[in-house]
Amino acid sequence: MKVYKRNKEAFDIFAVLGSFGELCQAPLKTDFGFLFENEKIKLSAEIKEHKYGVLTRRDAITNISECEEKIYSLGSRFSLDGGDWEVYTQYNGWQNESFGTWAPLVTSIVSRCNSVRGSHDAAPILALWNKQNDRGVVFHLKVSGAWQMRASRVYSGIGTPCHTEIEIGLLPDGLSLPIAPGETLNAPEIIYYEFKNKKDLDAYKLHSYINEKYPARALPVVFDSWLYKFDKFNFSDMEAQLERAKEIGVEYFVIDAGWFGKTKDWYDGRGDWCENLEIGFEGRMQEFTELVRSRGMKFGFWLEPECAGDFAEVLSAHPEYFLRGKNSYFLDFLNDEAFDYILKTVTKLIEKYGAEYIKLDFNADLEYDKYSSSFTKYQEAHDRFILKIREKFPEIYLENCGSGGACMNLHTASLYDSFWPTDNESPYVGLRIYKDTLLRMPPRLIECWCALASVTDKTPVYGCSSDKIISCADAVWDHVVGVSPEYLRGYLSGSPIGLSFDLNSLSEGSFNSLKSIIEDFKNRRDFYASALCHVLTDSGNVTALEYRSEDFSECEICVFTDKIMQDSVTVYPVVDEAFDYVKDDGSILNGKELSEYGIDFALKKSFSAYSLKLRAVRK
Repeated sequence: MKVYKRNKEAFDIFAVLGSFGELCQAPLKTDFGFLFENEKIKLSAEIKEHKYGVLTRRDAITNISECEEKIYSLGSRFSLDGGDWEVYTQYNGWQNESFGTWAPLVTSIVSRCNSVRGSHDAAPILALWNKQNDRGVVFHLKVSGAWQMRASRVYSGIGTPCHTEIEIGLLPDGLSLPIAPGETLNAPEIIYYEFKNKKDLDAYKLHSYINEKYPARALPVVFDSWLYKFDKFNFSDMEAQLERAKEIGVEYFVIDAGWFGKTKDWYDGRGDWCENLEIGFEGRMQEFTELVRSRGMKFGFWLEPECAGDFAEVLSAHPEYFLRGKNSYFLDFLNDEAFDYILKTVTKLIEKYGAEYIKLDFNADLEYDKYSSSFTKYQEAHDRFILKIREKFPEIYLENCGSGGACMNLHTASLYDSFWPTDNESPYVGLRIYKDTLLRMPPRLIECWCALASVTDKTPVYGCSSDKIISCADAVWDHVVGVSPEYLRGYLSGSPIGLSFDLNSLSEGSFNSLKSIIEDFKNRRDFYASALCHVLTDSGNVTALEYRSEDFSECEICVFTDKIMQDSVTVYPVVDEAFDYVKDDGSILNGKELSEYGIDFALKKSFSAYSLKLRAVRK
């Protein structure tokens, strides 16, 4: 990969500033990457190559002096030729997660996160596309804390051609990290690779790397109470869902916000992590957990352990435990007493209710870093809390609620099992978010949720069925949209399935359709748990995804339609040309011909989906 056009000086490799002076000498090229050393510090860049040409880089700085030094910038630099580049970045916002676009690189393009939440406002991905040769390189930053990714055209002087510089690392604004004699600081890991497919940035390469590094457990089917009754539920409401949840195949029954606190508003009650005796279960949650387990399901609950509302009693009792955030108080995990308090509190909750699933949210922003570390010190302590929970309860399933995508990144992917990606439960918006999030994480991490109801009294006009499924089309049921069982079947493939609605509101026909979808998913979830995904078509009116096994022995193509103006579409699956592929009906397709000529899908309806499963056999 030609990403080191200029390697003359250390500052061409390292974006590091501090009290130790300039990086003015040439770095040493080593077997593992680069090495620079002066009388005060040692800088190293360790670069490793993985499958599919995926490269990882991890820089480190060591204080080799006898005095404390300060770090004001900690990042990495890459150089490309001048070229004619476009740059891709992604925005994250509530109900607009993973929204990406391309822009021409004229001077500089900067993507940055200035928050304790590592993908707030922007996702840590930066891709460049060379319009002169149709090749690209994509960078992913595995970071905990505030960060910056910058692509710039740099001119070295009069008469000198420009080059393109990529700078990736911690956000330098306010950064002042002390580094003691003998201490080593590690920069965030960077994952990067070349790509040829501009639609999906060859994201299968990243999927393979992450799946191998952080293997998945079985992908679950989950019921969550939020879009059923939000925080306005009672014991009877939840009890009424149990039989239908068991029948449809739910494995984890999760109670969202509204079960805890000492106020009548869940947001104000955060921080007092005890059962609310006036609302919700009114002291009967333990009784309810026994009902859940009696139906063969596992119990879980929602939690936001780092935050406290204005009226939380713990805030009054122990103000020294908390930091002031933008709209909330934040538990200071670097305070040993605060850390012990929250660890003991959550441990007791898990043990008391026999919880086997926790939905962990992170709804607020901490925009001032007391420790001048780009929030890395805070996040390291928060990570230690998560790891302690995993150590105490190794079988527990930890879901990360994306919070508008603000916590949905590769760092949190190493700690949690999967992500609730968005509160917008429209399957059409959800597919867009899912497709674009695939560019930066494998499909098994991105949960697919549905919030549904049946309409059975709509009089058919031209022979259409009077039994229709409607879906929530936002985050609060202000808007609804119709959805077909076929579209749901395609949408609820490849990832953990979530249900968040009144299961009794579905007609018998719609209930059985969804039950069939879940049964098929369970039969294939071992395949999905390690599947790579390709975006084959992305035209707006037609989207085609391909899930495939690492060894090409199995693949599944899902074609989704919007408002269509064509009767068919040809897609070109990624297959091994040395194989033949058997369809479900027993017919055989030649791998080489599939690659060359593609496969046609007849498009019979708008807002529908079509799938094809292929199994490889050697010729």
